[in-house]
Amino acid sequence: SAFILVSPEAGAGEPASGACSAEFLEFHGQAEARDPKAVETLHRAARCAEAAGQPEVARRADALLVERYPDAAQARPIFAAQARGHVTAARFQQGAEAMETFAARYPDDAQTVDLLLEASRLRRDLGDARRAAADLDRAEAILARAAAPRAAEVFWSRRERLPAAYADDAS
Repeated sequence: SAFILVSPEAGAGEPASGACSAEFLEFHGQAEARDPKAVETLHRAARCAEAAGQPEVARRADALLVERYPDAAQARPIFAAQARGHVTAARFQQGAEAMETFAARYPDDAQTVDLLLEASRLRRDLGDARRAAADLDRAEAILARAAAPRAAEVFWSRRERLPAAYADDAS
C-alpha cells in the first residue's frame, strides 16, 4: 500500500511511491513526535527516496524533518543544503534569509560563518548594504570568539565587499 505524504507543501493525498521511502514514512507517521526513532526514520525515508530517484519526495521529507525536528543532528546539514539550494535555483532573497535563519538557530555550527558570509554577499548583490553589513558583523563576532585571524580577514574585507558604505572614508 502506498503511503500518503502530507506536508504543508505537498498536495493533499499525493502518493509517495517507492517501497523503501514509503515504509520509513509510514513508520514515521505512526511514531510519537518525541520518539528518537521518528527523526531517523524520516531521515532514512529522504535518503531512500533520493536513491530511488524521487527527489521531490526526498525534498519534502527533508523539509518535514527540519520543520518538526530543528534540533536534531540531521537537521543542520539538511537546512544548510536547503539554504544553498535556494541560491542554486536563483531564489537569492530566500537563500539569504535561510542562511541567516541557520546562523541564528545554529550559531556554533561549523558552517555558520560561511553561510553568513554568503548571505552578506547575496544581500550586497540584492542592494541591501545594511543587512549585508549586519551579516558580516555576526560572522565577525563568531570568529572573534573562535578564530581571530579569520575575524581579521572579515573585518578588512568590508571595504572590498561594501565599498559604497566606506566611500566617505576615501576623502
